[in-house]
Amino acid sequence: MTGKLILLPNLLHDLASPDLSLPSSLHDIVHSLDGLFAENAKRGRRFLKMFNRPPQDFPIITYDDVSEMLDPLKQGETWGLISDAGRPCLADPGAWLVRKARQNHIPVQALSGPTSPMLALMLSGLPAQSFTFLGYLPKKTQERKRKIRAIEADSKKHRMTYMWIETPYRNEAMFRDLIHTLRETTHLGIASDLTGPEEKVDLLSVAQWKKKKMLHLHKKPAIFLLYAHDLS
Repeated sequence: MTGKLILLPNLLHDLASPDLSLPSSLHDIVHSLDGLFAENAKRGRRFLKMFNRPPQDFPIITYDDVSEMLDPLKQGETWGLISDAGRPCLADPGAWLVRKARQNHIPVQALSGPTSPMLALMLSGLPAQSFTFLGYLPKKTQERKRKIRAIEADSKKHRMTYMWIETPYRNEAMFRDLIHTLRETTHLGIASDLTGPEEKVDLLSVAQWKKKKMLHLHKKPAIFLLYAHDLS
């Protein structure tokens, strides 16, 4: 007998409304679980409390314990997998568990919910016929700048929108590198605090960004978007 792995959506912002962001069926599903896989135990407990599921005596296995993650599923239990924000397996390590579950013929179910790259793309107004989500760009400045130039060239050639995220405390360094590396005609979108009370989405040319005051993006969850072809 095998169990089931259910991929559960989480809020993108701590102050977002669960009623607006998450499917109504999630409450009953959370109460039916035997356990929870989470990036860290604290965020896992916060997720459970959101649905009035007492976290006491409820097993939570983090990615630090990957060797144990398949055991309860093989024993016939149903477990949920969450990301710290949004849907699991997108720019987080949850894909490993899904792959292993499928290799062991364990059913996997996914629930719909918010995901920051898709929301950012929808709200930006940039073309969405062809787009790529890159996850994270290189950390080192020179490598990151080379990647930015390559993205810009590819976007212009193929009329493709590119998106990526950054560790929040490096957001402002990323922004500075972008406006000092990109051509002035390139379109740069920044979506921050999505679904939160201070949600903000801006799309400007690099030349327009240079005339604005420096954005306050430090420690804010943000998505960066780039489109280098003409939008007219």
